[in-house]
Amino acid sequence: MVSDEPIDDLAATVATGPRQLKTDEIAQYWNLVRRCLSEVFDKAEYEADALIGNMRARIEALTEEEVLLLYHNNPLQIGANLAGASGRPLTADEKLKYVAIMSENRDDRPAAEDIVAAYPDDLRLH
Repeated sequence: MVSDEPIDDLAATVATGPRQLKTDEIAQYWNLVRRCLSEVFDKAEYEADALIGNMRARIEALTEEEVLLLYHNNPLQIGANLAGASGRPLTADEKLKYVAIMSENRDDRPAAEDIVAAYPDDLRLH
């Protein structure tokens, strides 16, 4: 059944190019990548910053469509790629660390045993 209510155009807006992405949302995305590098993949802060700086410089050469697709990737995947860990399965500890990052400031944090059950060691997240 289709509603006769007016559609909220802002709620239905989808970015069709990188210029439509909000600066603060892009900053939050790269902050998550930085945290994945340092907290999940144990990279030093200076190394994480260098890897992200290099990646952001390379983004300048991409087409608008490629940039938009990049931001559809999970920050964990980008972090794994930059850390050189994308060719192997994530460890249970890495999964737990990522879930902890994503669960911050949320009231529905799962227990550690629930995370292990939801993300078994043999599950490839990338």
